[in-house]
Amino acid sequence: MNYWHKPMKTGPRIITVANQKGGVGKTTTAINLATALAAIGERVLIVDLDPQGNASTGLGIDRKDRTVSSYDVLTGELELEAAAVPTAVPGLSIVPSTLDLLGIEMEIASAPDRVLRLRNALRAAAERSAPFGYVLIDCPPSLNLLTLNSMAAAIRFWSRCNASFSRSKVSASCSKLSSRCGARSTRISPSRALC
Repeated sequence: MNYWHKPMKTGPRIITVANQKGGVGKTTTAINLATALAAIGERVLIVDLDPQGNASTGLGIDRKDRTVSSYDVLTGELELEAAAVPTAVPGLSIVPSTLDLLGIEMEIASAPDRVLRLRNALRAAAERSAPFGYVLIDCPPSLNLLTLNSMAAAIRFWSRCNASFSRSKVSASCSKLSSRCGARSTRISPSRALC
């Protein structure tokens, strides 16, 4: 088994919430699922990979208070646990997002592990016995390097589809996204399931 596809032996359940379209409920799903898991006693971490930072804002982390972020984790400047900020919800923390993420692709584009940065940070945290049972990753509305990082890290990939279109368009849109993401996810990490 080569290094790129080596499964994590122990650690949290990692779920990516992604879609190429904005406004389909990715952030709302991530926040609500994380809050529900925390309410039943799970220790949960949200990693906000969307430069807009709506998951961070939605959990009460004001932009001016974001001194650490997912950018710091992806660049290797901080360990995951050091970037985690507690929220008002007991048992729920977040690695907030900042606008610095807008430039991350150019900064790490030539790095051989550019798609594995988040996965490596999560594995290192698990080896240090980070206290999270679940990690939910909120992605930007695009299929870019941030989303690919989340897919490489995830055990499950959850694609939100907007039902405001006709049923056939929704089905075609979800099918297209699933095949695109599934193909890329399989190349990055073949053991991942697509939900």
